[in-house]
Amino acid sequence: MEQVAACGVIPPLVFLLTPPQKSEGATSKKGKAKPKKKKGAALPPVVDLAIQNAAGALHHLSFLESTIRLMVEARAIHPLVGLLESRNLETFRHATGVLYNIALDPDNYQELVDCRAPAYLTRPLHNRWLISKKMQEQQHSAWTQEDYELGAPYEIVQ
Repeated sequence: MEQVAACGVIPPLVFLLTPPQKSEGATSKKGKAKPKKKKGAALPPVVDLAIQNAAGALHHLSFLESTIRLMVEARAIHPLVGLLESRNLETFRHATGVLYNIALDPDNYQELVDCRAPAYLTRPLHNRWLISKKMQEQQHSAWTQEDYELGAPYEIVQ
């Protein structure tokens, strides 16, 4: 999966998450103004399927830390939060999965809040379960080969 992400596939997938917008004030063939569609109107099936597949691909790629960083850099959080209002259950499931995986890194908390992600996705882990990255790096440098074999303990932040 890292090879796929390294090929630059994440920005085009993020681009596909945003459905095409119709121009405001469109007119019909007779010159009359068309009524505006209500928010949340159903998308054409092919567009809905493309968005679902793009969200699914990002969901599968979001299990790697390196690809999560690329998604955050590609500004994927805002369109993913928008997909939480999707009528398509699979699209909703994929968007929720990606946002959950992004939220596992505490460094992404502020961006999730700024994009108005729901609270259950901004803090998926209780504070007691979060591992301080600095503590982890310090412990990692002090571990011996025997510690790795035995499974060295992590210090928990409270």
